[in-house]
Amino acid sequence: MILSAAGLLFIILAAAVIVDPYGFFGLRLVEPLVLTNRSEKLASFRAMTPPPQAVILGSSRVFLMDPDRIEKITGLKTFNASVSFGRPEDHLAMTRYIVEELGIDLKLIIVGVNVGELNHDPIDPQTITNLDLNRYLPISKKEQVITVLKVLKERFNARMVRDIFVALFFRARGYPEEMVTFLPNGVQQVDRNAPPNVERTKISVPAALQLFAGENELSDSRKKFLAELISFAENQGIKIRVIILPIAPVAIKELEESTKYSDLRLSLLEFMMEQRESHQNLRFFDATNLQTYKGDPLGFNDATHPSSVNIDRITDALLSDYTLGTTH
Repeated sequence: MILSAAGLLFIILAAAVIVDPYGFFGLRLVEPLVLTNRSEKLASFRAMTPPPQAVILGSSRVFLMDPDRIEKITGLKTFNASVSFGRPEDHLAMTRYIVEELGIDLKLIIVGVNVGELNHDPIDPQTITNLDLNRYLPISKKEQVITVLKVLKERFNARMVRDIFVALFFRARGYPEEMVTFLPNGVQQVDRNAPPNVERTKISVPAALQLFAGENELSDSRKKFLAELISFAENQGIKIRVIILPIAPVAIKELEESTKYSDLRLSLLEFMMEQRESHQNLRFFDATNLQTYKGDPLGFNDATHPSSVNIDRITDALLSDYTLGTTH
């Protein structure tokens, strides 16, 4: 009985690695059930000719930031390199890969940061197992392996077993139509004139609360990674602009009542002001205050994802003082 149970456990573990429904190991023998766009974004970046001089970094919350809009303002060919569940360590590794591995002479980096992204979640295994990025992560190989195993242990449950079979079913019968696609310049392909999704914004408030659940202070390691990115940019002579991204007003009251959102936001603002004092190449923009860029209170696709209307207004405000070749 014990041997049979051990054998079954081994088979399930092997299936978890081979099928890899959450894209932890990067094998891609079976299409994962989650977004896996790090390799795709890097491949698209490498394919651009001439290579981009400006890059957008962030999570899915800046998928809609339009490189063409930025290029019209700055004159710099721009690529949107934001990735799903992107965190400061992703942005640092991505920038170092672009500059050090590809030898690209970047002129401008734009980073979108949601306050909740400086949480204490482990580094995403998709970043650790990405061969282009993991060598530039500011943690040791041992720490990388431990992180992947820790995440696997936390996620190894009945739901993962179910998702293994779901992934196999899709492989055999065909995958649903892909919901998220990107243009060659990295921006998400959507109807930019579509109205914001007010209903989805309302029902997604619990997900916004979960982003801050149990978070009493910003992650020191993620603040360190963001500081390293800012310092790296300055050392390379690259201008860098950081946006603190907004949350839908409909979610703010519950966040303030149920989480430490307000304290965390102030902490991030203080951190960015400290960084600005010591880095001449840095400017940051607080987009959590919609009034500063005439943001639309309803301009969100869910509680934490601004719609293209607000993203465009944030972009214009962020770069309103940009003078080609001279202004930070």
